[in-house]
Amino acid sequence: MSSAGQVAIVTGASSGIGWSLAKLLAAEGYRVGLMARRKDKLMALAEEIKTSGGSAVAAEADVGERSSVLQAVEQIRGQLVLSIS
Repeated sequence: MSSAGQVAIVTGASSGIGWSLAKLLAAEGYRVGLMARRKDKLMALAEEIKTSGGSAVAAEADVGERSSVLQAVEQIRGQLVLSIS
């Protein structure tokens, strides 16, 4: 299965393993949804991915709060998933 056009959501994307994983997935052709609490770091990563030719959307979320995660997933879905339908 080709990764082109597939969507991956990465939690903890503002630093460390999450940051690296998001960049790797974007380089493989995934459209990446970035989730973490630090929106400024997410925005910087999204911009870096876009500058490299990838597709990414940043959504601030605290994974300890279910409603926060659901809201972030809907934001990502609206911007990444629906734009390829």
